[in-house]
Amino acid sequence: MAERPILFSGPMVRAILAGQKTVTRRVCSVQPILDDELWSVFYPWGEGGHGIYETEAEMREEFDRLMFAHNPYGVPGDRLWVRETWRTFERESDSVDGIRFQADGAFVEIANTREASDLWVDAHENGKHGDNWRPSIFMRPWMCRIRREVTDVTIERLQDITEEQAKAEGVTTDPQRGKLNGKPAMLYPMTHRQAFIWLWDSINGKRRGCAWKDNPWVWAVSFKRVDT
Repeated sequence: MAERPILFSGPMVRAILAGQKTVTRRVCSVQPILDDELWSVFYPWGEGGHGIYETEAEMREEFDRLMFAHNPYGVPGDRLWVRETWRTFERESDSVDGIRFQADGAFVEIANTREASDLWVDAHENGKHGDNWRPSIFMRPWMCRIRREVTDVTIERLQDITEEQAKAEGVTTDPQRGKLNGKPAMLYPMTHRQAFIWLWDSINGKRRGCAWKDNPWVWAVSFKRVDT
């Protein structure tokens, strides 16, 4: 069993903790370029075809095999540990210090051991960060409070997402809760799929080839709760 880090924003962390988010989509770093002419090389469409695979299922299996060589999220049974915004928190002298998390303000004590204390002291850096939140990229595995087991990994086009799948992404359809830069971003009730499109573009819209309109290939990673 392998364990890999994965970053989530505050709202998505809260959705995971609430059991509302059980899947995440991430852009494939390697994007296959497959137009109709190139597909015909692999699969014999119609009579007189000249593809190298006899069936579409065989072609799809080989396509998945080649794409999964670049899979950064593991296979079913592997685990993901969630990186989120955090900071060290120093308590009174008789209490155990720990980590506080921005998403919900939760505080988690470190283990009451010398090893854990040394790790915390190293992360605290003599308090030079003060009360500032630390970016999730700087989180280390020992700080993690959320681990999830991968149950499925598939490759699909972004726009293939269904309403039910969008709901499993943990998006909100409440216009009062959907905010961007502190201001309401949804002015009217949306379907889960519409809310997912808005959220996706708010995060990925400016990345070349990654916007909703670009319909990139994505990893759809499903996961479930596990005991840490």
